[in-house]
Amino acid sequence: MNSNDIFDALNESYDESLFSMDDTDSDPNFDPVGISDSDIDPEGISEGDLNVDIPTQTSTNILPDLKNLTWGPADNDLHDFTFNPDGLDIGINDDILCTLNNGTPIDFYYLFIDDEVISLIVTETNRYANKKLASPNIKRHSRLQKWIDTNESEIKNFLGIIMYMGTVNMPTIASYWTSSHLLTSHLSHIMSRNRFELLLSHIHFQNNDVANLNNRLYKIQNILDLLNQKFKQWVIPSHDMCIDESMIAFQGRLVFKQYIQTKRYRYGVKVFKLCVSPCYTLKFKIYSGKESVVDKNDSVSSRIVMNLVDEYLDFGRTLYVDNWYTSVSLAHQLLERKTHLVGTLRSNRKYNPDYVIKKN
Repeated sequence: MNSNDIFDALNESYDESLFSMDDTDSDPNFDPVGISDSDIDPEGISEGDLNVDIPTQTSTNILPDLKNLTWGPADNDLHDFTFNPDGLDIGINDDILCTLNNGTPIDFYYLFIDDEVISLIVTETNRYANKKLASPNIKRHSRLQKWIDTNESEIKNFLGIIMYMGTVNMPTIASYWTSSHLLTSHLSHIMSRNRFELLLSHIHFQNNDVANLNNRLYKIQNILDLLNQKFKQWVIPSHDMCIDESMIAFQGRLVFKQYIQTKRYRYGVKVFKLCVSPCYTLKFKIYSGKESVVDKNDSVSSRIVMNLVDEYLDFGRTLYVDNWYTSVSLAHQLLERKTHLVGTLRSNRKYNPDYVIKKN
């Protein structure tokens, strides 16, 4: 069994119910409820959250006086933006259409987890393991004493095993290497259990010596940036885009772990995603905790939106969001960047006029 065999097994064992990600529509009361666990962000997402850089193209100085706007019946006089003013080819990259017309799932997998990504994992994993090996504190009989540098082929097999474990559930890691005829998975023909566990405990994506320790995601920031780059590379979105969020199930200790009672997976890591039809993620951002708000007129939801869509603005597109993101301020910011916003508006949103939200 080799890496291709693993992907064949993944295809045969696919079961959507096994995936530990909740993509359901966000509940109207999105702000996560705090609980007493010390390893969970106790206040959830609020107006000072999210470790993102705020785009500078749109400034509140050029926005209208939102407090004095007059609301009334719509006259359908929408801004008529020119779509795709530069005449770019929209949709899937032509290179894919030409070379992968009859591609297999693993061919498309390698579009994103390509040699650049694999090489990064190999380099940083070897760097981290060898640095630990050189430490005077390492024990004489430590398993690390048997460390041998990994390579691209082994890392591909390692990632394949990880995905296989995600779809074929067994009680423990050791169960995947059992000799029992009832549980056997043949993974021992690819990699020994000791080697797998050694890689699992030393897998790395970042040089710790040059890492930005102020970034809670510094351990994985390199790989996140690479993946977002790959997602962008293969598709130029058409007219419509949407932003939504997912919860990746996680029960371990993590300072920015979220708890949302209404989600299928109540504990986990929240991911914001910019998506286009059909079912493609252009960009994603992991919620990693709080930072101070640079502009008091900017809500955290607006900052999430502008961070995700910034490079896709000024194109005549329409962005669809749910009511956690929608605001008058955001709509005007996007109009300044030739982008329409569609979404329901919460009655308690800032700058909503009283006569619009007042109950009869």
